[in-house]
Amino acid sequence: MQARSYANRTAVITETEKCSYDQLDRFSNRIANALVSQGHRPGNTVAVFLEQGITQITAILGVLKAGGIYVPLDSHLSRQRLGKIARDADAEFILADRVNRSVAELIVARDQRVLDVEQDIAQYSDALTPHDGSPDDYAYVYYTSGSTGESKGVVDSHRNVLHNIGRYTKSLAIDRDDRLTLLQSCGFSGAGSAGHRDR
Repeated sequence: MQARSYANRTAVITETEKCSYDQLDRFSNRIANALVSQGHRPGNTVAVFLEQGITQITAILGVLKAGGIYVPLDSHLSRQRLGKIARDADAEFILADRVNRSVAELIVARDQRVLDVEQDIAQYSDALTPHDGSPDDYAYVYYTSGSTGESKGVVDSHRNVLHNIGRYTKSLAIDRDDRLTLLQSCGFSGAGSAGHRDR
């Protein structure tokens, strides 16, 4: 809806790049189409192993548009732990960028595949028929720090994520002219619904 209503407005901006809602929508559609064409099935998990920025956000949106459950991988973690998370989450694919692809190739399990979102998706269409999912479908799996023992996967539904975003937006009276700064890692559970407000 935002892509249609505010197509040319800036959706995401970093220190080095920015993209509009339309660009964000089209790029994430390509990722979704790439996943589906490679055999992804709705309800399956996809690991997202990218540096923080626009590509990471579009990859997460692409997984969700394909009906998938995203599993964020933090590049600051050890290879052993990254591989363990990807295997435990039973991820079909590991989405990677050029910075993380070599590590992704090392941690990938035999039944998983690495998809480079900067090289492997250009051939796919940027038009997409939205996946008809349920609000109670899972949106993501975050893994705990493991400080009290084994790291555990925690799932959250689309309904709960949207509820938290709505509560956050309403309590701070956020509108279309506000900006939010995302400082947290993609692997932090609050990253999906929180940020720092700027006027």
